[in-house]
Amino acid sequence: MRLSDTMIKAFNEQLTREFQASYLYTQMAAWLYAAG
Repeated sequence: MRLSDTMIKAFNEQLTREFQASYLYTQMAAWLYAAG
């Protein structure tokens, strides 16, 4: 079963958002850890 181009684009955009959030949370955790 092939996904439509619209669905593939939406899926890729969502994955990008998930990874960006993951990096942001990791950076926040590192900053808070360093700040004590």
